[in-house]
Order: sequence, then C-alpha cells, then structure tokens
Amino acid sequence: MTDAELLAKLQEIDPRVVQLPNCRPLAVEVPIGFLLAFMGKLRSRPDLRFIQLLDHLAMDWPEKNEFELVYQLCSIEHDLMLAVHTRISRESPYALTMSRLWPIAQ
Repeated sequence: MTDAELLAKLQEIDPRVVQLPNCRPLAVEVPIGFLLAFMGKLRSRPDLRFIQLLDHLAMDWPEKNEFELVYQLCSIEHDLMLAVHTRISRESPYALTMSRLWPIAQ
C-alpha cells in the first residue's frame, strides 16, 4: 500500500486527518478529541490492523504553549508503519491513555 492509499484510508476514518509534510514513514495529525476513536479504528480495521504500538512520546513546545504527543504504530500483517501526532495545550495537558488498545502504553 502506498502512502497516498494509506492516507486515503485514514481520511475515510476521519476527514480531519492531516498529513504532515516530509515525513517517512507517513505521519498524520489528528485532533485530540478524536484520537482514541481514531486509534481504535487503526487497530481494529481488517485492512489496517495496526496492532503494535512501537513507541509513544511527548514533546514540549513552550513557544507554542502546547505539547505534541506522537504514537509510532506498526501493522505487521500489512507491512505498514505510521506516526500519529496530536497536540494538547499546556493549560489543560490531559490526554486519554491508549493502554486500552495497547497495554504497553501504561
């Protein structure tokens, strides 16, 4: 599957998905309010099956007054890699855990 085909599938799930430029593997940004539902579909859809969370991290952007959360996913079945980004404000730095989908996210 090409990056363009994968992006089209991701935008079928949620049209708010935005591709981040100049990233390999494909990287997308999703609004925080839709992250958990979006990630659940990435894991459960048979044509995607991102069953592995390889890494997750947070970056602090004080000049933007926000944090950026990044999740590195892998679909072994479809030989796909994907980075999912979202942003949260420093005033309300809360995000739902992904441990329901990937226990390693504890």
